[in-house]
Amino acid sequence: MHHAMPETDRPIQPPQPEVARPEADEPGTPALAARCLALLRLVRTRCVEGERARGEDCLRVAASVRGGARNLLHAAALDAIGHRGAGGIDLHELDELCARLGVRTPTLAPAGVLAATDAAILACAALAGEPVADAPAPPAPGDERAGRLARRQAADALLAPCPRPTRIVATLPPEAAGERGAAVVEELCQAGMDAARLNTARAGERDWPALATNLRRGERERRVPLLVTIPGPRLRTGAIEPGPGVVRIRPERDAVGHVVAPGRVRLVASEDGAPDAHSTQADVACLPLARTFLDTLQHGDRLSVTDARGRRRTLVVVAGDPRAAPRDERHALCNRSTYLTPGLPLTLEQPGSRPPEARVGELPAGERPIPLRVGDRLFLTRSQTPGRPGERDGRTPARIACTLPGVIDDLSPGARVLFDEGRLETRCVRTNEAGAELEVVRTRRATERLAADRPIHLPDTATSIPLLSERDERALAFAAAHADAVGIAFCRDAADLDLIESRLRAHLPAGRALPGLVLTVETQRMVDALDALLLGALRWAGCAVLLSRGDLAVETGSARLAQAESRVVRLAAAARVPLLYSTPALRSLVRRGRPGRSEPGDQPALLAADAAVLGSGDQTAAAVRWLDEHLREAMRV
Repeated sequence: MHHAMPETDRPIQPPQPEVARPEADEPGTPALAARCLALLRLVRTRCVEGERARGEDCLRVAASVRGGARNLLHAAALDAIGHRGAGGIDLHELDELCARLGVRTPTLAPAGVLAATDAAILACAALAGEPVADAPAPPAPGDERAGRLARRQAADALLAPCPRPTRIVATLPPEAAGERGAAVVEELCQAGMDAARLNTARAGERDWPALATNLRRGERERRVPLLVTIPGPRLRTGAIEPGPGVVRIRPERDAVGHVVAPGRVRLVASEDGAPDAHSTQADVACLPLARTFLDTLQHGDRLSVTDARGRRRTLVVVAGDPRAAPRDERHALCNRSTYLTPGLPLTLEQPGSRPPEARVGELPAGERPIPLRVGDRLFLTRSQTPGRPGERDGRTPARIACTLPGVIDDLSPGARVLFDEGRLETRCVRTNEAGAELEVVRTRRATERLAADRPIHLPDTATSIPLLSERDERALAFAAAHADAVGIAFCRDAADLDLIESRLRAHLPAGRALPGLVLTVETQRMVDALDALLLGALRWAGCAVLLSRGDLAVETGSARLAQAESRVVRLAAAARVPLLYSTPALRSLVRRGRPGRSEPGDQPALLAADAAVLGSGDQTAAAVRWLDEHLREAMRV
């Protein structure tokens, strides 16, 4: 006799996945497939129409990459549907229907849009019970697998083959231009560098030839491709009136404010020129005094001074750096914060009617960033007069110049003007012959300080400034002779690409091929025009897309960054060109030489990219070594 098994003794069954069951009035599979089939046919029609509308541009690219050009036009048409819901096509509905039917949606196959659409049409026709028609025309330019293979081959041709799926492109540090430059390059290659980048915006023009020469001397087992970036128009803040020269003596204090070590200042002879020339310790300020006065000072002497705030202070003379001659240098200590400016008298405390006295000599002018709060006004001037903070009465706003005053003509009321990597956001109020009046609408801190030579972004403005400067022309001439690829971040349309190509060809040495092209996407306008730019870039011998995530985030903001980034990745895959990644985490990695908390978060994007681009920093070799180990370890998982 069999007894029922107690509830606790029954075998435990694994949890079953939940299956979506249709409601009572929900249509069955054939009806769902019929609706999905109708949407897919509309999508295919849109893709074919998009290709036909720009067929002449597609024919201008080489036959070897024409499949990528056609697929790019299909993906761009699909993107247009997604943004505007054109033709009554709801891509969200299409994705949901495909998921329920177990059919791969074409929105997830950017490397083979038309082929994925045709495959989905065949599957849905079978599920709907409709007869399968002959292969539609025009035929698809290869499926997703063929697209990925074409992209991999393009990466090998432009950046050289690599055992890792993701290459490492390292920016050559300044020391690579020196006497040890070849050894520096060799160390980078041994650490895992696959390609080198020369940033002409940061590297001194005199160093360009040495960097290229040392790269070729330092490479050993295989040739390292060289990417030369062209800066283009550099819109930055102009000079600011310098503040007064000040030496501040600061004692070291503990957590509750008690002095644990006195502040220190170096006493140097004012007759010897700028105090910086005497500096042997970067963290100790220099105070210039007359040499005759310095010669009278001995260890333990006390100097009295009334500082710039009217506070009485006493400085105690001690021995200076033992590596410096006693005649040239003394140190002075003080247990209280002291501000010293040129002309202040220091008196030697000793008996007598007229104790020796000396005045503080000339000090280098200090930086004086402009403090700004939300609601303040800032005047962006056309003239190059040094800027200055606003008056406290509120009637005279702060003012600052910009390096390209012609952009003021392009500003319109309400347009955003972003300063210092987006730390300071302003909006244009009005423009006139003198400049543009801006209102501060957002700051990262309660008071943001705007300094000279900080970047300016105009995300809402189409500028009409000249594309190439004289320095850009020289950089293009250098790139034509030495580069394997040229990085461009300032193209507005395909006509700009044509101009750059013509200038490069004008500088090409005899017998040398045109370098490849890397489109650096760092503005919203480039994101919007990327399909047209890529179609023009495919006419080059080789091209790639570099997504500069940090720069793009300045313009788009965090809310729109994911959408912009997704479009760039999708269109690069559709054009079947290599995708390079540069992120703020990678920039900080080069400065520190070790990972921070944000580096692991970039892993999915880096593993999906064809190359990771490291910027300039003090720890380039350590960063390359860490990234190489990180990418190799990810391959084993």
